Order: sequence, then structure tokens, then C-alpha cells
Amino acid sequence: MDWLLLKRKESKRFGGINIVRLVFVITLTLFLALSVARVFSSYDLMKSVPFDFVLEAIHNLTPYTKPKFGCTAVYVDLKIIFILRDRESFLEDNGIWVATTAEYVDSLKKDFPSLRSLKMFGPKSTVWQVLPSSATDFEESANKLCDLVLSKDPRIGKIPNSKAAKKKRKTSPSS
Repeated sequence: MDWLLLKRKESKRFGGINIVRLVFVITLTLFLALSVARVFSSYDLMKSVPFDFVLEAIHNLTPYTKPKFGCTAVYVDLKIIFILRDRESFLEDNGIWVATTAEYVDSLKKDFPSLRSLKMFGPKSTVWQVLPSSATDFEESANKLCDLVLSKDPRIGKIPNSKAAKKKRKTSPSS
């Protein structure tokens, strides 16, 4: 019996240190280090988000951002709604890129005369439309776009192709 108790104590100790405590301390240290890293990285990201008033305007929908193409993509639920861009290259395409589909481009252009296709993608029309930051009505139009997002206007936003395909596969009946 004493031999079993001795074996249990030995199995719980590693070089005189309780393994459970050691694992707990290491896990806690890693968790705290990662938490601190996340706080500072999201703080840096928030500082560098161009046109951050857009995020403030739609904060009720709990938007989240991801870096994309050196810009900031803005998502609500599964939909990408905007890409916020303020870079040194292709200055004419700086502003708010609006995610939409081909069927809504003309309708949005009627409501937002400054909206146009991205020039960096060439001369042909694209489904990504930009509200240029150089437009005289930039902030006013940006706020109107945010109002459309808040009212869940179907013309603004789209589920990215990879997520749309996954969602379709999950909802389609199994064979």
C-alpha cells in the first residue's frame, strides 16, 4: 500500500515540481501573453483604420475588420460590406470600396453620383465600386452608405465566394 502511494506522488512530480501546477502556470502565462498581444495588435489596427468614422456609424451592427490587400475590410455578419483604403499607390482609388453585385451597380450609381468602378482594375466596369475620398460629397455620401448598411439594404455587401460556397454546401440536401 505504501508503495502505491509513493508511486502516485512520484507520478505527479517532475523534478520536485507538481506537473499540474507547472502546466497551469505555463498555460496561464501563454494565455496572458496572447491576450496582451491581441489587445495591442487590435489597438494598432484600430489606429490605422482609414475613415474610421464609418465603423463608428455602423457600430450597432457589431462590424469587424480584417486586413485585406493592405487595406481594411469591414464585415457585418458573414458579409463584406466595405474596404477602407488610404494608400500611396493608385490615389484615385482611395476611399470606401463598396461591395455589391452586378445587378445593383446602376441603382447605387443613381443614388451616389460620385460612385465609380475602381481604376486600378482597368477600364472595364467592376462590381466593386469606390466612393473616392477626393469626392466633394465624400463624408455625406459615406454616411448615407452607412445608413443603407444599417437599414440592411440588399445592395450593399456580399458574402465572399469561399464563404458563400461553404454555406451553400451546408444547406444543400445530402445525396
